[in-house]
Amino acid sequence: MKKWILTGLAVILAVVAIATIHFFMTAPANIERGQNRIAVPRHITPAAVALQKTLDVADIMPTACSGSATSWSAPIAAMSTCRG
Repeated sequence: MKKWILTGLAVILAVVAIATIHFFMTAPANIERGQNRIAVPRHITPAAVALQKTLDVADIMPTACSGSATSWSAPIAAMSTCRG
């Protein structure tokens, strides 16, 4: 009788372990697929295109700590001490 109980518990544990592994292997991809949908714009008006051509985009970072090593003249050693 004890052998059957232990065998049953081992089978249940194996099924739960496999189900847990399957869940954590597939759930992130399913969530990502559901939340990050890219919608193609249906119609872009000529006014929107003209406006986009007149806009200037600036990436303004006030400190060396928030930038990358390639975009600032600060030494990399100084950047590594930044906390944020």
